[in-house]
Amino acid sequence: MGSFVDVSGSVVVSMVGADSLDFLQRISTNDMAQLKTGENVQTILTDEKGRIIDIVGVVCQTDGRFLLVGQSRVSGQLMSWIEKYIIMEDIKIDDLTSLFTQFLVFGTISFPQKDFIRGLAPESTTYEETWGRSKLHRVLTPREAEQDVRQRLSDRGILSVTNEAFEEYRIRHGIPIVPNELSALYNPLEANISSLISWTKGCYIGQEVIARLDTYKKVQRSLVRMVMGATPASVPVPFFDGDGEAGTITSAVRIAARGGCRGLGYLKTSKILGKRDFFFLRNEEKIELHIEEEPA
Repeated sequence: MGSFVDVSGSVVVSMVGADSLDFLQRISTNDMAQLKTGENVQTILTDEKGRIIDIVGVVCQTDGRFLLVGQSRVSGQLMSWIEKYIIMEDIKIDDLTSLFTQFLVFGTISFPQKDFIRGLAPESTTYEETWGRSKLHRVLTPREAEQDVRQRLSDRGILSVTNEAFEEYRIRHGIPIVPNELSALYNPLEANISSLISWTKGCYIGQEVIARLDTYKKVQRSLVRMVMGATPASVPVPFFDGDGEAGTITSAVRIAARGGCRGLGYLKTSKILGKRDFFFLRNEEKIELHIEEEPA
């Protein structure tokens, strides 16, 4: 069936105050004007240049509080970025990262996902994340309830796996993470996460830059999946074709069960319609790299 991995340490920020929802609407890419109690929205925080700060799940709780669950593990950085834009608003934020154990549930679940997640643990917060064709469930549970939730997952046939096993899964399915694929080096259009952008809601931080890139087709690179003859010694690392540098490998893993090596990285858009075979250097040796036809 499915599997789950412990991702505790991903930043969790609490936001309360009368201006919270309007503020979130103004600073992030997705439309959450109609967000209701018990609902959640994935949204992107970008800087003034349209580059990625973090991807957060915003959960509207029953007490009027909003939980912002990011991918970054540097909570102070996200707190500082948010505080920079709070001026006169009635908003208070707190770092709750240390209070929660977090699990990501992934893989095949044989019954409806919502039925699976509903009632998992009354004290937990659960919601769905969508990454392209893949759906993950994030479970936030108080530290003191961690063992109970682990047991309930196990009782449902959802087995605990290592970080390495999840790394294989996410790379094979083209799921980007902070900081490898999602960082201030890249914008949402390059990362192929435009589904988390509302094109009708109006302004947000970085909106003008992102809109121009889309309108004038100026996206310079695109996230792709790749098959390699070996893994790089470390990432990020550039890869090449006969004409020079073609892109950057940002994640790589050796697939234990199937053999072979897979990766994620950014390919220059000028190279997408051309040659599909590339190489990178490891200890001065050329290692073959092939771009998979299906985009990440």
